[in-house]
Amino acid sequence: MQESLDQSLQDKLGQKIAAELLKQHHYEDQVAEAVRQVKERCGDSQTQLAETVPAELGKEPARQWKDVEEAVSEEMIKNCRF
Repeated sequence: MQESLDQSLQDKLGQKIAAELLKQHHYEDQVAEAVRQVKERCGDSQTQLAETVPAELGKEPARQWKDVEEAVSEEMIKNCRF
């Protein structure tokens, strides 16, 4: 039980410290700026999504649209550096 408690303590303290570090370094602002830059450089993400989701689901109807959405966002990040 002591080992489990130690692990729980480490996990919770790690989460608390990570959250504080992210806040201190303006993590949310940096993410928002990166999203803005990628969207600006990649063009209309709604058009990409509207074209890609039906095409991909047509190829693999059992595939979930969320999987396709994730693939589109990964492709945007890869091709449109921030």
